[in-house]
Amino acid sequence: MVLCALSATLVTHAQSAPKLVSVNPADGATDAAPRGSVVFTFDQEMDRTPLLLSVPNLVIGNYQFTPASVNNLLNGTWNADRKTLTFQPSGPIPLNTSVTWTLNPAGTAVPLKSATGLPLETTTGSYKIASNSGGRPSEVCPPATPAPGSYVFTKFVQYLQTSGLDPSLNVGNPALLAVQVQSPPAGPAVTGGSLTFPSGASRNLLSQIGLFRFNEAFATEAAMDAAYPVGSYTLRFNQTAEPERAITLDVPAAPTVIPKIENYVEAQAIDATKDFTLRWNAFSSQDGGAFVRLVINDEFANRIFQAPNQCVPRTLEATATSIVIPANYLRPGFNYQAQLIFGLNFYKSTTDVPQMTGNAFVQRSTLFTLKAASAAGSIPSELCDPTTPTLGSYTVVKLLEHRQTSAEEVVPRIGKPGIFTTTISSPPAGPTVTAGSLTLPSGTKQDLASQFGIFNLSGQYDTEAALEGAYPQGGYTVRFNQTAQPERAIAMAMPATPAVIPKIANYAEAQTIDAAKDFTLQWNSFSPQGPGAFIRLIITDERGNLVFMAPNPCLPRTLDPTATSIVIPVKYFSPAVNYQGQLQFGLNFYSSTIDVPQMVGYGAVQRNTSFTLKAAGADGTVTLTPAKFTNYRVLANGHPEFNLSGTAGKIYTIQRAGNLTNPSWSALGPVTINASGTAVFEDTDAALKLPVFYRAFGN
Repeated sequence: MVLCALSATLVTHAQSAPKLVSVNPADGATDAAPRGSVVFTFDQEMDRTPLLLSVPNLVIGNYQFTPASVNNLLNGTWNADRKTLTFQPSGPIPLNTSVTWTLNPAGTAVPLKSATGLPLETTTGSYKIASNSGGRPSEVCPPATPAPGSYVFTKFVQYLQTSGLDPSLNVGNPALLAVQVQSPPAGPAVTGGSLTFPSGASRNLLSQIGLFRFNEAFATEAAMDAAYPVGSYTLRFNQTAEPERAITLDVPAAPTVIPKIENYVEAQAIDATKDFTLRWNAFSSQDGGAFVRLVINDEFANRIFQAPNQCVPRTLEATATSIVIPANYLRPGFNYQAQLIFGLNFYKSTTDVPQMTGNAFVQRSTLFTLKAASAAGSIPSELCDPTTPTLGSYTVVKLLEHRQTSAEEVVPRIGKPGIFTTTISSPPAGPTVTAGSLTLPSGTKQDLASQFGIFNLSGQYDTEAALEGAYPQGGYTVRFNQTAQPERAIAMAMPATPAVIPKIANYAEAQTIDAAKDFTLQWNSFSPQGPGAFIRLIITDERGNLVFMAPNPCLPRTLDPTATSIVIPVKYFSPAVNYQGQLQFGLNFYSSTIDVPQMVGYGAVQRNTSFTLKAAGADGTVTLTPAKFTNYRVLANGHPEFNLSGTAGKIYTIQRAGNLTNPSWSALGPVTINASGTAVFEDTDAALKLPVFYRAFGN
């Protein structure tokens, strides 16, 4: 016996060729964002034809962008509503680029087509990336006349901030010593140079493209300090027909304070039409020459904003903890790269060497992003922009999975609802984790297994009692070794699993959402709460794409652990589309970014409840979940029996055919899906002959 899992809902499709009703950016637009999506909307449901890139002189696919560099950047996906096709660039498209797009280029063998099989006519359009990213021309000073030469000594450590948490050392070699001497354009020319250390040793500067310099990078600040300690240095250099220059530099210790953006989350969704105040921690315990500097560039290294900036003019005191970025300096939908610097300018001169400026710094800098939200009315992406991971991690998580199938019923997830995991991953730049273990409250030690470079311990349990018996409340210790490092031993006090099971209070309403209006999802109170309590809501479409998440630092969006509801704005749902939700109640019992350098630690116990949400059609009707055959068997009486899933409480018709070459489908009768979203059907025809094929239709 073979079961053919062909399932569909009975809907009426238009019997005309599909048409493109809108595109964003609009045809002819001249101010598109470099990372902006290209969104095509059709007048009817489309077949989710695999997207095939068309490459001139090689293959004719069903879409193409020009120039070729853009063609390779854009990746497309069908939205859950089956009427929307979205192309997202994997990187920024250069400013001022003219982009042309074509759907169903002439000659394609795999055309985009409607759900009824009618192809889309060849359609083309174009738009242009904006010519600039904002800012003001005066952010860049005009060249000085006559232009001076320069000599610079810089010793700095660089950090990276990717969330509201503390910054971490940048990947690779974050500590750098740089010395550079550049001739005045009008002379006299620099002909050689050296740096003498406090020990009396010296190092020559190398000639590189008309400059004399050397740079040396280090994996740690300690290594840099060992090579270039605090003390008196002498920078020497020669110029044509001039006596040797000897500049004494008394290098102090670097500032201890690491720059940190205090409102990082808000800086990821800036309203570019309004003034925005960027805030940071205080640069305290300052010595002479202390300074704070902020530099904002676009993704193409164009200067957008700088403070202090004598060309605007704009000042920034060393005691400042914020600055206002004026309205319209940033552009909606654009991303920016910024650097906040805390430093000591311990040497500064315009007179020690004629026609040359001299500066010497010790400083710490933190790199971070700023993002201007898209124009009003558009829905921001729930996903953070891809970033290169900079930190390792170690996590301990215990959770219980539940499923809500009606307004009243919340049951353990079918299968193994209890899950426990411990995972350790190395920082990308090292040191590498080589082994790990978890010690339980009983003193039992469990070793973690290495899987693709990650050390992992996991278990699944049939019942809550079994999970609690294996991993009870109490003290745990995560231990792991790293190359050339002492053993790490992290103590964690795991509390009792929260007793409250998440439950959607307006479950029935969530099955008939009006997509044209804001929808307030409601749930039971998570109380009493312990330290580290959190609530998290995740909603995905039928294809697993993230639709809505709270809290979400990428937007930003918060969700207080005392909350019992949240508003999902209009346009987040599409009419006649089904969604999957998950509501989490948990306790974050351990969180650290400092216990282990370059690693984030996390521990949580939580309960998750999965549930469905459904948006009504434009006429108020609800689309049934397509039936799915999940299992089958032949009973002792010889009758075929199978399991299927669908929309709870709804009726599906089972049909049978003896072949698929020229099938003649006969109705066997209805089956009602139970509150858990499942049903069992037995074919009781005593005269049945195998093979047979089955399909199910929602009524």
